[in-house]
Amino acid sequence: MRDHKKTSSKDESSGAPLNLALSESQVRLWLQAVIDSGVLGRSKVYVELLQYFVDSACRGHIPKEIELAIEVLHKSTDFDVAKDSSVRVYIHQLRKKIDNYFEKYDQYDGYVIKLPKGQYQLVATPYSKPLSLSAGDSPPRRHSKLLIPLLLCIVILLGVNISYLFFEKIERDALPYTGSMRESIFWQPLIDSNAPILLVLGDYYIFGELDRAGNISRMVREFDVNSANDLEVKLIAAPELSGRYYDLDLTYVPEGGALALNSILPQLHSLGRPVHMKMMSTLSVADIRENNIIYIGYVSGLAKLRSFVFAASHFTIGENYDELLEKNSGESYVSDAGLPAKNRAFVDYGLISRIALGSDVSLYSVSGLRDAGLTEAADIIMSDSFSEKLKKRIGGQAASASLEVLIEVRGMDRSNFSSSVLRSELLDSDSLWESSEVPSSLQY
Repeated sequence: MRDHKKTSSKDESSGAPLNLALSESQVRLWLQAVIDSGVLGRSKVYVELLQYFVDSACRGHIPKEIELAIEVLHKSTDFDVAKDSSVRVYIHQLRKKIDNYFEKYDQYDGYVIKLPKGQYQLVATPYSKPLSLSAGDSPPRRHSKLLIPLLLCIVILLGVNISYLFFEKIERDALPYTGSMRESIFWQPLIDSNAPILLVLGDYYIFGELDRAGNISRMVREFDVNSANDLEVKLIAAPELSGRYYDLDLTYVPEGGALALNSILPQLHSLGRPVHMKMMSTLSVADIRENNIIYIGYVSGLAKLRSFVFAASHFTIGENYDELLEKNSGESYVSDAGLPAKNRAFVDYGLISRIALGSDVSLYSVSGLRDAGLTEAADIIMSDSFSEKLKKRIGGQAASASLEVLIEVRGMDRSNFSSSVLRSELLDSDSLWESSEVPSSLQY
């Protein structure tokens, strides 16, 4: 990772206007290259904004802030730039995205292109290769504080991928859980469906916080920021944060997610059907509409799926993500497994849901308040006894109707010792579409 150190406005403003350094065809090709690289994200605003700057550069025009507000952001003609800083926030974010492009590709046709601070035009400076270090020279300073957390993220993700490759080759008879998905009534809607299977792993989006020198001082996780788009929305709503937070384009997966994946993925592949995988931070509306989705992760990581799971649920999330509340009685189920003390018992909870989203697609949510609840939930749904318990508790409808199961897990240190099913009940999936919790854009 590069050292994101702020440069002076003098350094940033050096360079020739884009139309004087490159031909129009070169500029147009660069624009497409930036779009294709993905650094602009999924927001059309940044594409349109950069397009406007390129169009202006090609005709030698320097746009004003009010022009950008009206032409790109579609503000009204009475827009007051002194009172609304949204244009400047978008420009700030676009500047970082262009810098990210050149961090990855170094140069374009011999030039580095920037959007200087305080200016509304693109400039190009000739690219010069960094000087190699001589003996005795010190290498550039890196963000050593981030090294260990980043390595942990990489190790976890590698563990997920290795388990994926390893367990795919194991014969089903050798798996730790002998129950077959084909014989389980819990998985029956998935077996009968012709829709694709999409496994969604709950990850956490994290971003950097800058110190006064412009260096990344620490990584930040906030429950309302689950994607790059969420971060952009946050910065637009609070422009004063735009110079404080930096998009690292980085996520991490809790340990329980990788362990739960080990229990489910081998059996899932035994069905002989293609299984695609995505991180929650990249899940789209189209994914939800077109696939049988199996979510594996924390309750707090449900993000876009949270409204589906809890709109029809008998529970709601408490004041923090370590608590579930029964909607009618108010009974509380609180996990204390977050930081279990040595040689001290803990209790955790897992929540399993199966929700019919359409005639041929279902949402399966295998979640926990913490790792213990998550891993135990994954183990339970792959066991022979789970299917039999559902038949006894719910009856014939257990094979097709929407349902949810709450499990309690008890353990000590970081080990699970026992678990029990506290509740298993049918859900009214029709009420899901009547709930204001589910965005209308996602409704069928």
